[in-house]
Amino acid sequence: MLDAARDAVAEGRSLSFNDLAREADVGVGTVYRHFASAEALRAALAADSLDDLLDVGRRALGMPEPLEALATFLKSALTAQLKDDALAQIVETDNDVDPRTSEVKAKLRSTFTTLVDSAAATGALRSGVSADHLVAMLCGVSHAARLHPREQAPAAADQFLTILLAGLASPPDGRSR
Repeated sequence: MLDAARDAVAEGRSLSFNDLAREADVGVGTVYRHFASAEALRAALAADSLDDLLDVGRRALGMPEPLEALATFLKSALTAQLKDDALAQIVETDNDVDPRTSEVKAKLRSTFTTLVDSAAATGALRSGVSADHLVAMLCGVSHAARLHPREQAPAAADQFLTILLAGLASPPDGRSR
């Protein structure tokens, strides 16, 4: 069922339980027994990606160079968004149907904010850059990368992220532009 749902999301199709049941070769009742709603199904699709991203964030917190730690996390987040089409939808919503999803997202937000604040505290980031700014910019990079054919998107995302990170770094003379 999850494979059929992943295919539907990747192709931009709706998560019709009737269609998923047919594609997964199960009864529609089986789909409803596992997932109360399309939102619950999306949460199940994104659960592994959220957990993996939280693990990356925790490892990044232990890195000695805050800007490198932030870059590592941003690259992983971007890669996850490009790989998992359900992830962006789950991250963007404030009304999670699964309490565990809300919990993991809160931990991710806290971890990300700590990474941004740590990089800012060292002077590695331009003044005024916040976690909210970076979330919006990462969404923009993800969108721009998705404008490329799917097989070219990861390389485009790497290039765009490199440009973004260069623009976020404090100028070498220490003055804010």
